[in-house]
Amino acid sequence: MVGFEYDKPNFVHDCDCCEFLGTFNKHDLYFCSSEHTVVARYGSDGADYTSGLEFATKDGNKHLYMAKVIKIGLILDEYDLKGDKK
Repeated sequence: MVGFEYDKPNFVHDCDCCEFLGTFNKHDLYFCSSEHTVVARYGSDGADYTSGLEFATKDGNKHLYMAKVIKIGLILDEYDLKGDKK
């Protein structure tokens, strides 16, 4: 995928509940299990991020949308069509 990297985050993110999903267009993408939301970090300062599933739409924030699509894909890959863990 163009503009996407899976290896490691570029920025400091200190939430232990967040799962790193990859980097898309210079934004580190996360899924936060404690807040049940997606996060797109663009710097290491505390406020250098955007978050919110309500903004993670095709016509909304493209970084949050990508994080949501990736997480949904990971969930679908983990379960079969009956909802049982593979």
